[in-house]
Amino acid sequence: MFNRGIVLGKVWGILIEIDFSWFWIFLLVSWSLGFGVFPELLPGFSTLLQVSIGILAALFLFVSVLAHEMAHSLVARKFGLPVEKITLFLFGGISNLSDEPSTPKVEFFLAAAGPALSLVLAASFWAISLFPQSQPLQALFSTLGLINFSLAIFNLLPGYPLDGGRILRSILWATSKNLDRSTYWAAIGGQFIAGLIIGLGALQMILSFALSGLWLILIGFYLFRNAKASYEAYLLISELRDKSVSDLASSNFLAVESSASIKDLWEELIEDGTGTFLLIEENQVRGVVRKASLSRVKESDLSMPIVSISTPLDDGAYLRPGDSVVASLAKYEKYETNTLPIVQKSQILGILRLEDIQIFLQSARKQRKD
Repeated sequence: MFNRGIVLGKVWGILIEIDFSWFWIFLLVSWSLGFGVFPELLPGFSTLLQVSIGILAALFLFVSVLAHEMAHSLVARKFGLPVEKITLFLFGGISNLSDEPSTPKVEFFLAAAGPALSLVLAASFWAISLFPQSQPLQALFSTLGLINFSLAIFNLLPGYPLDGGRILRSILWATSKNLDRSTYWAAIGGQFIAGLIIGLGALQMILSFALSGLWLILIGFYLFRNAKASYEAYLLISELRDKSVSDLASSNFLAVESSASIKDLWEELIEDGTGTFLLIEENQVRGVVRKASLSRVKESDLSMPIVSISTPLDDGAYLRPGDSVVASLAKYEKYETNTLPIVQKSQILGILRLEDIQIFLQSARKQRKD
């Protein structure tokens, strides 16, 4: 869960990271533009310049996608939905929201923000291309206008989880008052559109052997998988929406002093049936030790402090009994831990592990199927 790509930094407090899969698409887009598009737009210019413009356009595409996602994130914050980070990956990006929008209105404006900004960028790049300038720059800006226009139109296709699918869901939700059914039909729309894209790509490859046909097939399969996975993720989150931290809490933990050595506590730690140990310092939880970590300790290392095999926790790394489970999930990502203590008035009431949440979801999924 916590394997990150490359962290670029923060913009307006939102963490920006690039998944490693993004580099594949960057290379493919650079190659397609540098050896396919710009040789046609810039005949007579050197291959080096054509490829350089292609790479520059791919970088601008990266900035455009980031701006698209930032628009979603800023609108989400405007409506009170916290956004921890934006991740750019193989076929685009995603703003990590802590919860689903609370009303159809919020859903509509949140979904529309990204395509709206892409259309503004498209108009801006096209306008810049009209000014007197060198042919390579004119080709670059006109291409960026087309790319952003295409990005907006693609995202407005009425299939969940695309922005257009979320807009469709907001309209269905507003008219039916049923978010579950609205999400279901929006996801069906996503799979249907994915099938059309795959079919169009296959037809292109059969009739003209065009590489663009392969692109469409890959995008179609990606959209189909995401439509199904997003709906399943929605169902799982729905199971947690009314659950508080105390509902899923575990009391299977033991508090130990962080100053102790592994040897001091070895017998107690190994023989105790507890699976999780909280390290306490000045009445504050400073770290977590899982029993699996103890099993890997060598005999020669028993004199080491217990804190050396712990996952450290910052001061804010705790939950309150009444906290929403859904809203709390972001803390596990933020502090890169699988376990968080539940604290009230400086008293440790229990712990909540990600595996406790997973066990609950597996049970809920089984009951839903039965």
